[in-house]
Amino acid sequence: MYTHFLICYDIPNTPKRTKFAEMLKDLGLVALQKSVFYGALTATERHALDFSSRKLLGAEDKCLCIPCVLKPEEFKKSIGYEDFEYSEPDSYGFI
Repeated sequence: MYTHFLICYDIPNTPKRTKFAEMLKDLGLVALQKSVFYGALTATERHALDFSSRKLLGAEDKCLCIPCVLKPEEFKKSIGYEDFEYSEPDSYGFI
């Protein structure tokens, strides 16, 4: 079972920020902005994200991981998201 998350972060250190963004992409999350990602995670993936984030991020970093469901058609009404595409994860896919 998947839960959708909106993940927003503020990480001042560029190499650390890049590593964090790559980790989110590897989990199948989609970048909405440079430091904002959205997508669906299983409970296991969410746990892995939490564990890895706590190891990587320090006291100077911030990260919000908020469960929510966004409708892709609503994005198309926003500025800069006219061509936004989001596909639900394949429950049989492997990461």
